[in-house]
Amino acid sequence: MPAVRNQPLLVYRFVNYLRRTQYGGLTQVPGSDLIRLVSEEILTDDNENRVNLADNQAIAEYLEAQQLEEQQVLRHAVKQEFETYLQENLGQDAVQGLRLLP
Repeated sequence: MPAVRNQPLLVYRFVNYLRRTQYGGLTQVPGSDLIRLVSEEILTDDNENRVNLADNQAIAEYLEAQQLEEQQVLRHAVKQEFETYLQENLGQDAVQGLRLLP
């Protein structure tokens, strides 16, 4: 494999690639390129009120998490109640059988 400046060719090309791409960061935007900013907010029909899409997504995720947590609490309560019923009517073997189920 040929070497350039005591480096393998692949390493030399990779380092040069990194050097070329570093100048195009956000602080050094080329003047000839157009930049399009995308907002997370949209205007409502009356063009006065803004709705933040990120907030709506965060609210939806929070409500979904709350719903899942509530379901888990209810499932646990039903399981406990059913275990109590089995214990009173069928005995400990039935409760252990229930606990073995996934």
